[in-house]
Amino acid sequence: MDLPLGAPFYEHLRTKDTDMLKMIQELMQKEFTGYIIVTIDGYDGIEEGALLFRKGVLIGAGYEFMKHDIVVEGDNALEIVLNAFRAKHGIIDVYTLTLQHMDLVIAFHEKMLINVKIEPKTLQKMYPKEFSDKYAKDIIKQKEELSKYDIFRKVGLPEMVSK
Repeated sequence: MDLPLGAPFYEHLRTKDTDMLKMIQELMQKEFTGYIIVTIDGYDGIEEGALLFRKGVLIGAGYEFMKHDIVVEGDNALEIVLNAFRAKHGIIDVYTLTLQHMDLVIAFHEKMLINVKIEPKTLQKMYPKEFSDKYAKDIIKQKEELSKYDIFRKVGLPEMVSK
């Protein structure tokens, strides 16, 4: 994720040892402005997710499957980032930003904005009980299918790929 380095709030927390649901709810309560980065050893390589907060409101999410150069942003990324917090092998870093810096982040990363207001109770319902690699499998498969279609389309044979 291409985010400015903020002031460290927490660094090098292990996913398996950290109650992220509780931490996120506390950050909301404290009107935190900044972001959380989670980096995991995922299904097929390194994956990285980010949650953006402005005055305690969860405003954005982004997720990247590094090996496959796939980025998911906004509403579609939120569930994937929450899932990553449940991975056995991962690191979490939390950085604070000034409001002005967060406004710049928002301006340059509009696609990361989520359209649903997330309340602590809503978050609790969304938060997964355990890590699942289904997100990675589904997204990587979609990209592979799309890539195959694009190749045949470029040579004028889009009907060669079954959808």
